[in-house]
Amino acid sequence: MASSPEPQDGLYANRGYRVLVANVVLALLATFAVVLRIVARRLKKVALGADDIAIIIALVRNEPTRSRNQRADAQ
Repeated sequence: MASSPEPQDGLYANRGYRVLVANVVLALLATFAVVLRIVARRLKKVALGADDIAIIIALVRNEPTRSRNQRADAQ
């Protein structure tokens, strides 16, 4: 099999920055979606269910991992 060509100077230079921006945007979208879900439940006067609690826990537990990955990508 032929090997892939070597990247030219600067071709992948800003990839870490792009990954960082994508992580931040997706984290904000995920947080916004969860907040909207909770607000909708409150407006309908419906109690939070087990699925809502699981979503909140997943979002909170994933935040430190996301932050650690973003710091690593920025370097």
